[in-house]
Amino acid sequence: MDLLAAIIIIALLFTGFLFWLIGRQVAKSREFSHLERIKALELGQAIGPSEAEKCQHRYLHNIFWIGFWLGAGVPIAAVSGASSVMIQAHLQDFGMILAIWICVAVIAVASVVCATALMISTRHWSSKEHKDSPGNDRAV
Repeated sequence: MDLLAAIIIIALLFTGFLFWLIGRQVAKSREFSHLERIKALELGQAIGPSEAEKCQHRYLHNIFWIGFWLGAGVPIAAVSGASSVMIQAHLQDFGMILAIWICVAVIAVASVVCATALMISTRHWSSKEHKDSPGNDRAV
């Protein structure tokens, strides 16, 4: 028991040390990126998108795929679950069958509506970001 506790403590310490090293590396990387951008601005060179813009682009990309899988995966899972219940339970009661499939239809429609709203809002945010980017005849 003591050996197991010692192994767990050592593993946790090692994991904590690794996370500390990774955090330190990320902080240094951000610092160097910031210094590079400052130097580029001082020399009058064009700079690429900022870290915040890159992060927002990844965020919007992830929202799009979450919306896609919400709209595709949830209805497929609901139909699959209802089908397997129908096959395994050998249901004969029409009321029970109707209730199951009405629930599946409501779940599928709600999922597709939510996914569509997510995808449309992502498109709206993305086009808004494109209009606000420098060089698109925006008044300063």
